[in-house]
Amino acid sequence: MDGYDFFIGLCFILISIIIFIIQFRDNAFSRKGFTGGDVKIFCAGVVALLGGLYLIIAAL
Repeated sequence: MDGYDFFIGLCFILISIIIFIIQFRDNAFSRKGFTGGDVKIFCAGVVALLGGLYLIIAAL
């Protein structure tokens, strides 16, 4: 299961990187354009990043 956990962790980190790139490209972090939806997507990116790191560390 270690290889499987490592692969899923990498997928989660890739998903979080894609979320952050989309948000930076759309200027979601500017003061006038920052909405509640952006906060939820940012939180989803953080959770995916932390989950990916956890799975990679658990696999090692």
